[in-house]
Amino acid sequence: MHEHHAIVPNSDRTAILVVEGRLPVVRTEGRKQVDTIAALREVYDVRVPLLRIVRLLEDSEERLTTLYEVDTPPQGWNPPKPASWAALESLRAADVEPLFADGLQEWLADQAGAPVPPERAPWAQSGWLERATAWVDEVAGITGEPRGVRTWPLSAVYAFDTSLGPSTSRPVSRSGGTNQR
Repeated sequence: MHEHHAIVPNSDRTAILVVEGRLPVVRTEGRKQVDTIAALREVYDVRVPLLRIVRLLEDSEERLTTLYEVDTPPQGWNPPKPASWAALESLRAADVEPLFADGLQEWLADQAGAPVPPERAPWAQSGWLERATAWVDEVAGITGEPRGVRTWPLSAVYAFDTSLGPSTSRPVSRSGGTNQR
């Protein structure tokens, strides 16, 4: 069983989601990020993309324990009980996240205006999926929600159903574009 701690900021990034004073935690059988995102959706109704893995531990039995940052839920989203919002200025990282206090402290520093490390990919920053979705909608007319396929340090892959048809794996043509139906 793998354990995943999640940093879930509110829409204006002034608070984070807590459950009984701690970051929300989900457990998964699978190691894939889609398993973690599905568990966050099921347990806490969090329907946002994964931005990055802030910290990761793996034990001798290959069990993962992670600290994920996810993007902000939409304005007006309210967490299900017993989850609630905790204002950033009232947080002590070690109290909210004892295992990954350094990772949460780093995230809090980012929110307070610390420069984003230049090596952090654009898809690991808040709002990138919203901007990408707007572009896809402009080009092809989105007809459903984006679905995360995979996010890792080198890339992020999302699938979109559009007015051009449902997303499928399409081979890349020699010109570098995708083959269309």
